[in-house]
Amino acid sequence: MNHEAQSTPTRTAVPSQPGESPSAEGESTRLVWIDALRSLSIFAVILLHSAAPLLLRFGDEEASGSAEWWIGNLYDSSVRWSVPIFVMVSGALLLGRAQREGLGEFFRRRLSRVAIPFLAWSVLYFQWQIWFWDSDQSYGELLPMLVREPVAYHLWFVYMLLGLYFLAPLLGAIFAVDRWRLPIYAVGLWLFWAGLLPLLGRLLEIETWYSPDRDNSPLMLVGYFILGFLLRDVPMTRTFRLASPLVFLASVAATAGLTFWLTRAAGGEYQPLFYEYYGLNVVLMAVAVFFLGAGLPGLQEADGDTRRARFWRFLSDRAFGVYLVHVLILDLLKEGTLGWRLDHLTFHPAVSVPLLAVVVFVASLILVLFLERIPLIRRVLL
Repeated sequence: MNHEAQSTPTRTAVPSQPGESPSAEGESTRLVWIDALRSLSIFAVILLHSAAPLLLRFGDEEASGSAEWWIGNLYDSSVRWSVPIFVMVSGALLLGRAQREGLGEFFRRRLSRVAIPFLAWSVLYFQWQIWFWDSDQSYGELLPMLVREPVAYHLWFVYMLLGLYFLAPLLGAIFAVDRWRLPIYAVGLWLFWAGLLPLLGRLLEIETWYSPDRDNSPLMLVGYFILGFLLRDVPMTRTFRLASPLVFLASVAATAGLTFWLTRAAGGEYQPLFYEYYGLNVVLMAVAVFFLGAGLPGLQEADGDTRRARFWRFLSDRAFGVYLVHVLILDLLKEGTLGWRLDHLTFHPAVSVPLLAVVVFVASLILVLFLERIPLIRRVLL
């Protein structure tokens, strides 16, 4: 995710988008907090995927209140900010560059670094389903599937990201005319359309002509893109620093509690309404995490050469690759293909879930480092 130079001296940064290095023109610097947020978001996604089976395996009212179910619910609720933060960090700085670059340059620099790996990994995951999961699909089905749906469940994020890329020049041009009023209006419109209307539709069965019907599309998450741009220059006052952790904890508690309430009301059938990324509770959670990252004094270095800065830069530069490859590692560990099995129930779930996430993250990172050393593979896959 590209990161543009910000106007505030203490928060000026442009770390790279997936596969993209910082600007060679020297027009921008990197901030540690941006690198840290992107890296932590990747780990949060892996933790989410590690915890989700604890919720999906139950289907009756009694089991939905069990300790295992609550462990999955709390882990999952605590990382709903993962994808929104990805999008916020991208929008915070990508929209600024979209205002300055021509359309040709803008798309050439980004699509070549995302579209090619996306297509390559789609083919790889298609073959993975045939080989590893004994799927009877033929390659004649690949192209229609690419148009219709992701080949692997986590690749939906790349569809969404590409859609935001196509929106970025238009949004950048609009917001260049009005830095505050139009972005605030756009976020308000998004909160009503993508946040409130689905809630009314599912809780109160109130459907309108404008109610959206496709979750996690670019239009359903574009508000985070705009929010990142809107909030990037907000001064990190003492009030924000004190309020952010409280808002985060309250949002996690509300997400977990409301998910339990809805699931019990449905007789134990898992109800993920309040897990949706565009929900108002998740919006508050993501904004709180964004401010937490931007406000931590230890993460405010720009172009730093400290051990902390190098660590987060190292992880951030490989975050997109880790995201693309981590499902392969999850499959191998859960099926015991490597000679030992590790899943959410190998030990007590409170331990197994984070342990699985850490092992998958580290193993994925090692694989990415290996792939980086092969020039052709690095250009195609990463």
